[in-house]
Amino acid sequence: MEKLYILPFDHRSNFRKFFGEDAEKIKDYKHLIYEGILWAITHGAPKEAVGVLVDEEYGSKILTEAKTDGLRRILTLEKSGVPELELEGGNKFAERLDKWNPEYGKVLISYSPNDNSAKNFRVKEKLKMVSEACATRNIKFLLEVLVIKTEADSDVSAEAFETHLRPELIRTTIREFYAEGIEPQIWKIEGIDDPIELSEVALVVQSGNRLDRGLVILGRDENKERVENWLRVGATVRGVVGFAVGRTIFKEPLLKHDNQEATRAETVAEIGRRYLEYIKIFEVRACKE
Repeated sequence: MEKLYILPFDHRSNFRKFFGEDAEKIKDYKHLIYEGILWAITHGAPKEAVGVLVDEEYGSKILTEAKTDGLRRILTLEKSGVPELELEGGNKFAERLDKWNPEYGKVLISYSPNDNSAKNFRVKEKLKMVSEACATRNIKFLLEVLVIKTEADSDVSAEAFETHLRPELIRTTIREFYAEGIEPQIWKIEGIDDPIELSEVALVVQSGNRLDRGLVILGRDENKERVENWLRVGATVRGVVGFAVGRTIFKEPLLKHDNQEATRAETVAEIGRRYLEYIKIFEVRACKE
């Protein structure tokens, strides 16, 4: 199975929160991240495994350049900063797939299978639309699931939720979505500290002879040490094909640049260095196989 090392910078509301409403400034800062990806490639990152996850609003130039540069483009399809899943363009979201023809279409959701509200039904309807639209265009579907606590989980401690309940809810969600005809090629999930729990998630992802499906581990804006631990665990589990770490890589360097504490060249190199550092965690496993 092909590796996929994603540097996601499709955040929109977060960029406006960090850097203000100046659209040109945000576009430039996002291009700094892209330059960091290119820096990493020139310093040893495997080009064929690089994933550029960016939005159309601030990253259309990057989407064009990444195609020219021969990199895998992942186009975000959901609106940013809304409480329930909404697709950009509504029912016409697929026009953006046709426009950009990316290698992957990506959707982010917050979800719990313990929530029996109509919201879950609406979310699954939209996800099935995306799954089918990607399949008919030979575009891979990448689904990011952030499992959330509900009232049904209120008596579970934060530690127990992270350690035991979250992995089980992830597995339940995957089974539920498959049963509804929602078929991502890549599941983007939060890190799991226990390799056994993560292995069981990977088995569900590849159940029903879906051996071409994989997992990537997201960073969740966690500190460097925790993200590295998640990736080291993930690197030991078959079916985990890489990671999607964004803010842990670029947030601090961009804030320093914004405060005029680092030059453009220094910022690009620092983003590239951090990205390459996470890639090496998975490359170590590749060397052993």
